[in-house]
Amino acid sequence: MRMPWREHFLDRPSVGDAVEGAPATSGLHLPRHSVAASSFRCSSGWRGRLRSLRFAAEGLSVLFRDEPNARVHIACAAIACVLGLLLRISLAEWRWVILAIGLVLAAEAVNTALERACDAAHPDPHPLVKAAKDLSAAAVLIVALTAFAIGLLTFLPPLARTVAPLTSFIVSAH
Repeated sequence: MRMPWREHFLDRPSVGDAVEGAPATSGLHLPRHSVAASSFRCSSGWRGRLRSLRFAAEGLSVLFRDEPNARVHIACAAIACVLGLLLRISLAEWRWVILAIGLVLAAEAVNTALERACDAAHPDPHPLVKAAKDLSAAAVLIVALTAFAIGLLTFLPPLARTVAPLTSFIVSAH
């Protein structure tokens, strides 16, 4: 599998390398410009925008292919959409559901990106890398719990209205 981002990281100087032409005591440590790094730049215009969309689609592909939690979030989103259709929730309620789904997926994507960047920058176990990954996972959990609360507030009232006649029918039949 081709991973062009690795070429960019492999071509970078290490933390201790000084930038060419900078005084040795300046402490300035910047990455060199390379062919691999410049290949990520998008040209302006429609071609550049289409290229950016292709990169975003590749990111979505990586997210849903490699991250089991992202697939769980998609399954929950599908269940929420089916429930919304069955219960005929209002347009305002759909807005909340769609916003919650989008935020959870975006948080999962940022979490995945941060984890991969941490792994690339520091492959060995390190307490600061662990803390960064834990905080990123906590952010996903916060957004997911918020989405769950939005789901409860959105789906429980119409679900109760749908189930109430059934329960009264069952109770009266006995």
